Amino acid sequence: MKNSKTHSIADYMQRFFISYLTLQRGLAQNTIAAYPDAMKLLLRFAAENLNKHLEMICYEDLEHRLILSFLDSIEQKDGNSIKTRNARLAAIKTFFRFLAKEDPVLLKQCQQICAIPSKKCESKVIDDLDKNELKAIFNSVDGTHRDSLRDNALLLLLYNTGARAQEVVDITLEDIQLDSSAPQVLIHGKGKKQRRCPLWPETVTAVKTYFDYRHSQNPDE
Repeated sequence: MKNSKTHSIADYMQRFFISYLTLQRGLAQNTIAAYPDAMKLLLRFAAENLNKHLEMICYEDLEHRLILSFLDSIEQKDGNSIKTRNARLAAIKTFFRFLAKEDPVLLKQCQQICAIPSKKCESKVIDDLDKNELKAIFNSVDGTHRDSLRDNALLLLLYNTGARAQEVVDITLEDIQLDSSAPQVLIHGKGKKQRRCPLWPETVTAVKTYFDYRHSQNPDE
């Protein structure tokens, strides 16, 4: 006999976003920001296709066939890339894994959704810059004013560490050790992961030069 009980979305949604993603999974805010977008789009799609008011949508409505239709819709009708499609699916799977732990009654439904495979896409090979191209980039930063010193330090730091742009933005003064026998920088990566990268002598010189100029302008900033 089919269980006639329905499960309100509101019963778990707040715990998923506030408690589970932030406290239990420890995800970064930039990562968490993608989850509400995916769920919002899914709920709107479900309401439109099931001819229900949004507040009347329950978990039983979100079965795997509807999820598949949603994924096809955002790719074919909305023009989302395969990468975006897979990111939406990953967010939805995370939600239903959470739901399976919270309510075993919905385990089968959650398993079906979590079994939906990501769509394969071609990975573009990023061409390396050759020596002359790198030289041209560094030569484009010319002058001794503050912006030039800053740009030169940033370019060397990026090249030296291989860090992502956001990772460099997140570096604090306390993360950089320039005066030790082994100069290094602490990089804060995704998922609160950290790594230490050694710094080349030219990187140390460039960063020190910028710091000296920067501090002389406004040491309290």
